[in-house]
Amino acid sequence: MHDTRGDAVRLKCSTFRESGTCPKGRSCRLDQIQRAVIDGLIEGLKKPDLVAAFIEAAQKDRRTAAKTRATAARDRDRATAAIERLQKSLNAGRVV
Repeated sequence: MHDTRGDAVRLKCSTFRESGTCPKGRSCRLDQIQRAVIDGLIEGLKKPDLVAAFIEAAQKDRRTAAKTRATAARDRDRATAAIERLQKSLNAGRVV
């Protein structure tokens, strides 16, 4: 948050504020930013091809995440099994 003037909350680019590397130093009203985002979402929802592309991308992300979780679970299970085999060998005196 940059500042408030009356009821309006104004924001400024954090990159501009912190490092000065952003050329846009002006502040914008939060309600106007929110309205622009909502209007953009509404316009996007009016276009079935964009909605379909979003759904397809979301499903792809979910499949990728599921594969990543499954791979991690298999790796964990393999590591656990290897540790258990090593512990049994140590207990049996086969590993020095």
